[in-house]
Amino acid sequence: MTRYEQWRLVLTLSGGLAPIAALLGLIPGYFVGDGSLPAALSGALIGFLIGAGMVSFQVSWGVGLIARRIRESPFLVVLLTKSLAWLVIIFFGLSVPLLTIGGVPLDELATPSFVISILISFGIAATINFGFQVNQLMGRGVLVGLIAGRYHRPREEDRIFLFIDLEGSTTLAEQLGNIRYHALLRRFIADITPPVIRNGGEIDGYVGDQIILT
Repeated sequence: MTRYEQWRLVLTLSGGLAPIAALLGLIPGYFVGDGSLPAALSGALIGFLIGAGMVSFQVSWGVGLIARRIRESPFLVVLLTKSLAWLVIIFFGLSVPLLTIGGVPLDELATPSFVISILISFGIAATINFGFQVNQLMGRGVLVGLIAGRYHRPREEDRIFLFIDLEGSTTLAEQLGNIRYHALLRRFIADITPPVIRNGGEIDGYVGDQIILT
């Protein structure tokens, strides 16, 4: 994807889903608050900001707008990075509407209840991101299939398999050496995985320099 196509996808998805999130926030904002228009608008703005922030971040990560060195970091680093990003989005998504439309004093944001709600949000974000990371490592839908018991009920499927490998990999390995060749394989896998997933494919496995797709 070109950079223009990446940004267009981010704006399209966030622009389409953020209004839905605003609508979902409007209802609890009205009923959980004092039933006034400012309370409803605060809830709508909270939903909009968090929804737009979450979708924009996740899509940006998926299409490669986030720096490669961050996306290809170790499991724990990626988990903490995503969870902290969600935490920042949740914090600003909650605090900005409350301080502006809701008229909540700044000192009330330092109350134990607000801090606890932010910590709970971080815990939820970390749990969800952990599930996303494990699902990505195992293969899209595999974790859900295991939980749902899909693999305990055999079924027939029509599948098309595609085998992709590097041409002249033995020569490349001899020229580059072990470390640089391993880095090349890592880059190759990292580059080809996102478009496969975006187009509905699944990675069945890796065999040396070969990727088996279905």
